[in-house]
Amino acid sequence: MILQPIVENSINYGLRNIEWAKKIKLSVYELGDYVCVSVKDNGAGIEKETLDKILNGSFVSNPNKSDSNGVGLNNCIERLNIFYERDDVLDIISEGKDKGTETILYLPK
Repeated sequence: MILQPIVENSINYGLRNIEWAKKIKLSVYELGDYVCVSVKDNGAGIEKETLDKILNGSFVSNPNKSDSNGVGLNNCIERLNIFYERDDVLDIISEGKDKGTETILYLPK
């Protein structure tokens, strides 16, 4: 239920319209007191302003530009924050346009 919208976002927003070979890498690893789950694509990337809006819950997608209703990732973030009683369970990293995106879940052991 949590990974599906993250992978779906990688496909819809990261990989769908790129012209180079499309890749998604799923990694699970231990980092201190956490089990980390990473979904990383080599796609379109996300600009810093958009990334900040996504992470703080203020991003509103344009329904004319997408088949999405824009609530999948926000629901994931909210569910994780409520379940783990923390607001730093999920992070999204992108170096910008055409640099890909990595979403990391930090799950306490």
